[in-house]
Amino acid sequence: MVRNATAPKTGANSNRFSTPLTPGRHDGLGERWSTTDLTDSTPVDLLQLRSELADAPGFEEALLERVAQLKGFRNPSFAAVRDVYQEGAHLTVVYARGSGQRVSELSGSKLAKAKRPAFVARLLQKATAALAALDAVAPGVTHAALTADRILVTPQGGVCITEHVFGSALRQLALWPEELFLQLGLLAPAEADGQAALDARTTVMQLAAVSLSILRERSITLDEFEHRLPALVEEFATEAGTSSPLVAPLRTWLQRALQIGDSRYSSAAEAEAGLKKLFAAAGPAAAAEIDAAPFGSSPRLVERGDDQRAPEREAVAAAPPTVPVIPRPTNAGGATAIAAPTRRIAVPQYAAWAAAALVVVAIGEGAYIAWLLTRPAAVPVQPAVLLESPQPGMKVTVDGRAVGATPLQLQMTAQTRAIRIEPSELLTPPPAVAATPTRTEADKTAAELEQAAARQRSGGIAFAAPFPLSVLEGDRVLGSTADGPVVASAGTHTLDLVNTALGYRVRQIVTFRAGSIGRMTITPPNGRISINAQPWAQVLIDDVPIGETPLANVPTAIGEHQVTFRHPQFGERRERVTVRADAPARVSTTFQR
Repeated sequence: MVRNATAPKTGANSNRFSTPLTPGRHDGLGERWSTTDLTDSTPVDLLQLRSELADAPGFEEALLERVAQLKGFRNPSFAAVRDVYQEGAHLTVVYARGSGQRVSELSGSKLAKAKRPAFVARLLQKATAALAALDAVAPGVTHAALTADRILVTPQGGVCITEHVFGSALRQLALWPEELFLQLGLLAPAEADGQAALDARTTVMQLAAVSLSILRERSITLDEFEHRLPALVEEFATEAGTSSPLVAPLRTWLQRALQIGDSRYSSAAEAEAGLKKLFAAAGPAAAAEIDAAPFGSSPRLVERGDDQRAPEREAVAAAPPTVPVIPRPTNAGGATAIAAPTRRIAVPQYAAWAAAALVVVAIGEGAYIAWLLTRPAAVPVQPAVLLESPQPGMKVTVDGRAVGATPLQLQMTAQTRAIRIEPSELLTPPPAVAATPTRTEADKTAAELEQAAARQRSGGIAFAAPFPLSVLEGDRVLGSTADGPVVASAGTHTLDLVNTALGYRVRQIVTFRAGSIGRMTITPPNGRISINAQPWAQVLIDDVPIGETPLANVPTAIGEHQVTFRHPQFGERRERVTVRADAPARVSTTFQR
């Protein structure tokens, strides 16, 4: 598999870590690499943060402040932060590597459905105690970025929670819950102003969402998190029935942790105390089932039993082939926000031969990995891969360094990380062989060749968006999405897509491919609208019922909408309202009595 990723440059730390670095998971926070800290032979993970995140105002300062707050925090249930260093444009966090199996790796084939309540009960006991200890360090300290990927079940039957220093830094991004989920994969409720809440209550909700995902045998979606949590909890309880004495206490705990009903947990300490009380009330049968839970290195938890493969090998197998690039535009109100992720794909610019070239590289890389795993200890031979393309002379880059042009016999090494094949700027159509033309014919032929070369060096992108967007590159207007494909010179461009009337602006990094029209769909995040009526009313937006007033921060697509107010005594009223991206919309009406 060819990946568009480069290992972190360790600069002054180059003698501190062993090489080569082993690539691991990547997500909205950044790229991870596994290595060893040679100063004390400790296995560590390097998290190279997205430069767009690290550059967001206040992000780095909040991160460093939180790391300093937790400098003396030593808890075996957390992967300790060993260092944070800046190298060029990259900010890298160094963690002690946690051992065990990620909760996200659990599946029905690895953990029997009947064993899930006991497993979740044990997980909650361990995790709430750990998170309560973290919250107790100082006011405002909490995880707030908890996912199934960041909780490991250790072989000793404990938990190891990773990446627990980002809560306050993520708050600096001022994202709405939809943006937080789409860009960083994090579930969070909304504050009164519509922004995602990242506090101790959110940490408990995230842990509850992970637990509910295990019980339901699938991940919880954003729509379910916002609208179907009560139904999901009830579905779990109904399907489980009386099969386990843990079903009833888990149902009650999940309702409180997920903020369903009036009795709610506002911190990990409250959640831990509530869990203890509920399990104690369930009696000895519940305690016995928890003690027998398939936790830790039990062969009932993992298919491979006690054999724990290297975490970095599992991470490489699970990692997607491309890395989302998160641009950071500035909206009309001056507040900085992270825009919806785009993808920059490091592949050749002609799809027909690009797939073939990548298949050749993938087969070669797979053969190389298999050779590494099975080779005799004393064999020093390095494998090679022949890179070809239908059009010879394509530029080949290995780990960011130009190494030649196709066809090319490439010698692979253990340090090879990324291979890129792209058209050379020098490639132009060869002139036709013909008799020596007259001067007039020669001038005409040269002009035609120049026009053909110009056309070949240009490409277009057809943008699909729910409303018209002006397309700018710097101060230059390239066109509008309403007028058809936008044309620009071949290569990578940073474009701003703007609709000032709706307060929407997003920055996209786009690759124009010579001689072809690409397509890109722009999906803006929802805006927010608050609706009220006197005395009260049923509300419909574009004829879709949404509830009764008062309604606050209702997620609504950006653009113009019709709001209908209905009252059984006073009739019906209609209002037109424009929902903008940069500020909540508000609409209200008063019925005449």
